[in-house]
Amino acid sequence: MSGGESPEVFTNDLRGSDPEILILLSGGIDSTACLHFYLGLGRTPFGFFVDYGQSAAAREWQAVCDVASFYNISTTRHQWRGTA
Repeated sequence: MSGGESPEVFTNDLRGSDPEILILLSGGIDSTACLHFYLGLGRTPFGFFVDYGQSAAAREWQAVCDVASFYNISTTRHQWRGTA
């Protein structure tokens, strides 16, 4: 996939998938480095993104999609809304 295309996205749950590693992805360097580390170990990671209403959610999700596409992994986006 190239720029802007979304990777496979599972909605709401991980049923039907069998990830070895679940990585909370933000699209930033730290979570990307974590992903790269586990791929280097030959593991099968699954990306997990949480949209909790942050102002940068759309940009972060696009970055997650770009990272997931580059590394050819599946990812999911979950919205978290509620009260504290």
